[in-house]
Amino acid sequence: MNGSSRNRPIRWLGAHAAEFVRHWDGWQEPLVVAKSGQAGAALQGCDSSEQTQEVVELGKILTTGNRRIAAGRAEPATRALRPRQRAGKR
Repeated sequence: MNGSSRNRPIRWLGAHAAEFVRHWDGWQEPLVVAKSGQAGAALQGCDSSEQTQEVVELGKILTTGNRRIAAGRAEPATRALRPRQRAGKR
């Protein structure tokens, strides 16, 4: 399978489905499937999809943190990370 191009017509996918699935794990980027010359779908492997989801989640965490900082609702790291005293042990 030629790895130089990740854009394929839909008929290529039908004709090469077995080969495509056999080599799927080695692909890190999505395969764009075109219909009538226009991109119609993007196929992505499970591992690559999980990695993409992790990156999206990290982005959400960073965005939330930045919003909290901008709103003045963030604690300094030194206070947030210090061990908490247990109730009853003072």
